[in-house]
Amino acid sequence: MVAAHTYLNSYLIVGNGNLAHHLSFLFQALMQTSNTTKSSSPLLFHWNYKQHCQDSLLEMHTATAYTLLCLPDHAIESFIVKNHLDPNRCIHFSGALFIAGTLQFHPLMTFSKTLYTLDFYKKIAFIGLDDQPHFKEIFPFLENPYFTIAKDQKGFYHALCVLSGNFTNLLWKKTFSEFEKLSIPPEAVMPYFSKVFENIQNNYKSSLTGPLARKDKDTLLKNIQELQNDPYQDVYKSFVKAYDPQLSEELNL
Repeated sequence: MVAAHTYLNSYLIVGNGNLAHHLSFLFQALMQTSNTTKSSSPLLFHWNYKQHCQDSLLEMHTATAYTLLCLPDHAIESFIVKNHLDPNRCIHFSGALFIAGTLQFHPLMTFSKTLYTLDFYKKIAFIGLDDQPHFKEIFPFLENPYFTIAKDQKGFYHALCVLSGNFTNLLWKKTFSEFEKLSIPPEAVMPYFSKVFENIQNNYKSSLTGPLARKDKDTLLKNIQELQNDPYQDVYKSFVKAYDPQLSEELNL
């Protein structure tokens, strides 16, 4: 049972999904390291529908400094209102959602069911709003890179996250799946996959190769033709148009 007063540097994690598990692991790992002093070590509590009763939520929220809402975007605002939570002490991690009065820190990372190393967690950048308290004020024990944007930039920022992360994932899934049909196993693709991302890491401005970079019209048209009756044909055309509108016109795409 949580005591009926608010602990400083204390946090209630609400949720039972990937983000909640990653944050729980990170906080607990930091509490166990010698680099985190006793005075700065966070107190951590958890609440989720499966393991706790509804009545305990408000009590735990009141007794901790901040409530970390690791919930789907569509559920966050209604959850705050329904459970009479103080929005000024609620933190959400949505990259796209803006809720007035709440604190919002988006981790620039994808979270699977596999936990990461402590060193890797420390490299994750958090993106907040330029008119809210600094990340370090809320999480003094975290040393992550922190950047701010204006609230009207959140939508564009998150669209770029989805383009770069989720959509490239779909492209690679498509490639692995189709290559397997050609009897080319995933392990044969991995060196190519790794080198593409290594080139991006080394210099993203000059990492593009292949027919699009060379403006090789014949090869581009052949590729597009081979994708006939495949929904990814339109994806291919869209990438050509986005990268070089004039080239797209010349190819009559």
